[in-house]
Amino acid sequence: MISKEVIATQQLRPVVETIFHWQADDPSHCLLRIFVDEQVQQAYVVASEPHSNKLLDKHVSTDFDTLAISISKQYTSLFEKSKIKQVIWIAHFGQFSDVHSFENMHTTESFLTVDLPWPLPTRISSLEGCWTFLSAAAVEELNTKVSLVPVLDVLARMPCDR
Repeated sequence: MISKEVIATQQLRPVVETIFHWQADDPSHCLLRIFVDEQVQQAYVVASEPHSNKLLDKHVSTDFDTLAISISKQYTSLFEKSKIKQVIWIAHFGQFSDVHSFENMHTTESFLTVDLPWPLPTRISSLEGCWTFLSAAAVEELNTKVSLVPVLDVLARMPCDR
């Protein structure tokens, strides 16, 4: 007999939720949220680009290699090779971002996965990694796994010294 019982899964809550500056003495920043699923040894890293990050040469999309390495160095205890077997890197753009960016021109919100090797090497080429826009179905699936509070709500409860 096949059970038709639906088992509710709990969405992951962020273990990190902060405004993250990925280079010393540089105002470039993102809203960083890290989710860890210990059962499957997987982490989700969501880097949302707020409108306040106006430096054109250091947007999340143009400097993701440096951002990813900086995150893995800053949060080494979360990314121990023995604990994490896969990292899903996601760049996130929306009405909270620069309205004239390529990533934000056609939809109210865009999620792009960045396929990077794991564990990360010490250096990554800015051309490394395959960028893929997530479909509506893939975003819906992501939202069943992680609790993504809207960016403007998260920013509203954070200190203003961004």
